[in-house]
Amino acid sequence: MAGVTSLRASRRQRARDVLSIAGMVLAGLFFAALGGSALLHDVRARGWPTVEGRVLSAGMNYIPEVPSFELRYEYTVDGRRYEGSSDDVEDRIVDGRSVFSTGATVPVHVDPGHPERSAVEPAFHLAHLGWLLTGLVLAIGGGWLGGPSVVAWLRGLAAR
Repeated sequence: MAGVTSLRASRRQRARDVLSIAGMVLAGLFFAALGGSALLHDVRARGWPTVEGRVLSAGMNYIPEVPSFELRYEYTVDGRRYEGSSDDVEDRIVDGRSVFSTGATVPVHVDPGHPERSAVEPAFHLAHLGWLLTGLVLAIGGGWLGGPSVVAWLRGLAAR
């Protein structure tokens, strides 16, 4: 009887291991997709046509742990008004004034197929690459570390 109990316990432990590994791989794939899509947006936005936009508001946001500069702007495409926002730009001071003062004009890169998508100063962001690489490390590491457990679990299921 003790052998059956330990066999059940090892099966349960193996199932927990497989779920943990699956969670790690899925989390990794999620972060990789998040970073990859952001990098793709950065690259594509550079080639989008530009229209003239107007700054609605600009300033520092101190709510998150790391303060960031936030910019809200509006632009018009084919007679339709759109609003956009970005926290990927850095404020610059010229002659004692922010280049993003309220009412200032800014070039806005607009996705021609989806004009509601826009970017001001599209650039490569190291943080997006960090998300992608972190996700890949989690997914690949989880798969590599968990491979033997998954194989043993599948063999156990097949033997039933």
